Formats: sequence, C-alpha cells, structure tokens
Amino acid sequence: MGPEVARTTRTPTCCMCLTNTGTNTAKESKDLNVHVHVTGFKVNASARDHRAYMHGMHVHVEGNLTDSCQSTGAHFNPTATVHGDRRASIRHVGDFGNIACDKHGITNVVFTDTVASLTGPSSIVGRSINIHAHMDDLGKNPHIPASVSSGNAGPRIACCIIEKVDKLPQLSTKTARRILRDIMQPFSDIENE
Repeated sequence: MGPEVARTTRTPTCCMCLTNTGTNTAKESKDLNVHVHVTGFKVNASARDHRAYMHGMHVHVEGNLTDSCQSTGAHFNPTATVHGDRRASIRHVGDFGNIACDKHGITNVVFTDTVASLTGPSSIVGRSINIHAHMDDLGKNPHIPASVSSGNAGPRIACCIIEKVDKLPQLSTKTARRILRDIMQPFSDIENE
C-alpha cells in the first residue's frame, strides 16, 4: 500500500492507495508493509526545526471523500484505545505516526506495521489514509484533548481511499520506472549504511 500524489500542487490534495492482494492467499502475513511516496508538500525553506518537515499520518474510519478529507471520519480505532505512536503497545489501529518530507516537499518512506491488516477486525481496506499539516505529538500530552484523540496534528491536507485490487494498474514504462526507482530508494539507503 502506498499513497502517491496523482498531481503536484503546492500542498498535496490527491493520492492513490492500492493494496495488491494477488491470487495467492495460502500464506498470510501478520505484518503490513507500507510504502508512502508523496510529493507536493509546502515547505518553508528557511525552517530550521525538523518539525516543520513532519506530518502526522493516520488511517481514518471512512473511505468517503465527498467533502474532501473532511468526510473521512475519526481515526480507525476499533479497540477504543488512546492515540499513540505506531510502535506503541497501546494505540489506535490507524495510528501510523509521522512521515517526514525533504526540502523539496517529497516523502518516500517504507515501514512495517504489526497492528493494521488487510483482513479481519483490524482491516484498513475501504477506509482512508489522511496526512495532516503538522507533526503528530503521538498522544504524549494527556492534558490536551486533541493530543489524546488525534495527536494534535492539525488539519488534513491529503487523503485517499484504501482499495483492494487483484492487479495493479497498467502504467507506462516511464511511469513504472519512476515508481520502481522511488520504491527502491529507501532500501538502497539502507545498503549504503
């Protein structure tokens, strides 16, 4: 699954989330591998604080974009817990923490989540991914209601519906090469360490 901005603007407004389930269901994995590639973040070039480049990212309950990102509902939280970090033992199923963009307004992140899934009660299929304007405080401010419920990450600036497909869409060779390069970049950085 990886949201990708379909058009470049000053602020991301549209993205694509597809999960390729394929036809082989003999071996089910508990872990969900997530790739996020988004372009078009508005960046303040003079910002010195890393928080200016951080954006909260969450799975929201509704896969409904009739009112842009405002109609996607609250964070996906079937276990009725408090908001937390992606690595926390107590968190919403939809808490994916923060993503960081670079000075060009691009983020390219790969991570594994062990709580969200594509099947069962923690399934995120049919729901939405929302990216917020500010850094998620990961629920660490218990005296601030917005921290406990949503990480106090600010307005929603990009969203997409998570859809299950049997086959990924056909892409031009040029587009496929660009996406493959972007997907592999985080792994080549790891190999060079």
